[in-house]
Amino acid sequence: MRHRRLILFLLLALFPGFIFAQAKPKTSSKSKRPARPLSPVVVESVQQKKINERLLITGILRPYKTLLLSIEESGRVKQIFKREGDLINKTDVIAIIENQAIKDQITVSNLQIKRDKIELALAKKRLSRSRQLSKKKILPTQQLEDVETNYLLKENRLEMDRAALERLIRKQKSFQVISPFDGQVLRSMINEGQWVTQTNPLVEIVSYDQLELKIGIPAIHLGKIHTGQEVDIRIKERVKAFQGTIKSALQHVDESSGNFTVTILLNNPDSMPLSGLLAEAAVPLGTITKRLLISRDAVIRKSGKTLIAKVENSTVKLVPISIIGTYKSKLIITSPTIKNRDQIVIRGNERLYSGSKVKISSQVSK
Repeated sequence: MRHRRLILFLLLALFPGFIFAQAKPKTSSKSKRPARPLSPVVVESVQQKKINERLLITGILRPYKTLLLSIEESGRVKQIFKREGDLINKTDVIAIIENQAIKDQITVSNLQIKRDKIELALAKKRLSRSRQLSKKKILPTQQLEDVETNYLLKENRLEMDRAALERLIRKQKSFQVISPFDGQVLRSMINEGQWVTQTNPLVEIVSYDQLELKIGIPAIHLGKIHTGQEVDIRIKERVKAFQGTIKSALQHVDESSGNFTVTILLNNPDSMPLSGLLAEAAVPLGTITKRLLISRDAVIRKSGKTLIAKVENSTVKLVPISIIGTYKSKLIITSPTIKNRDQIVIRGNERLYSGSKVKISSQVSK
């Protein structure tokens, strides 16, 4: 009896500890969260070079060569071959203008030439007969000379009338509206049957093989920009980089803007559709300075800010920068916290934030 009470007492004493032990959560390696993998990125080193400082200015590309075509005399539009928007080649006839007076003069001139030919043929026969009679001493020398003179006059008259006809034909051709270069009809101001005069512009044509970019440069740079300098040009809608040449730099500052106008010519031999696009020109200023260079792929745009992802000890820090120009394929930047040889992310930087841990998968050499 005494043994039973002892066993019961021990069971009652140990039971709460057993329950607590069963209720305690078990820990195992399976319940541990795996470490977050590092983001793989490609980096490059910031470069510092002595370069000719450039100023980034944007403007709209326009055709350099436009032309309004008209005629020399009044006439009626007979036929139109090329209309607004049509592509044209050099020497293409765009329209034909008919002038009835010139047409009538050509008809009269042709009739006159036919008469001249008949009269010349008769004069030639008379001259041949007169020469035979002169050899036989039947015709006096003076009469032979008169016949020869008459023949020469008829010959000269035919040549003069032929020249007059050629002038009329050339004049008639001037009533053909002909394109002097390859391009496109930008505007057409005529309709078939319409009467037009010398003062009426008929069509406006444009060539795309050369474009111009007019930009305003702050007056502080007056005298630093010269004709003939090469300018790098970038267009957002085109991957290819272009190169232009400064055609002119006005030495006059506009009072309202404080800028002077620079015109840049861009050759476009393939007539790519660039007219009307926004272009960014890197204008050389002639000043050699040390500048930091980065790849365009390093730039991150967030909330209106321009940033780059700097990597130190596998940790990212987003750093604000200012882009002040271009050098070949690189961007020229300024930043108080970026220095030469700093590592920055150029691939895989889209989702990075300050404090991100990264793994450098490769590094691009300079």
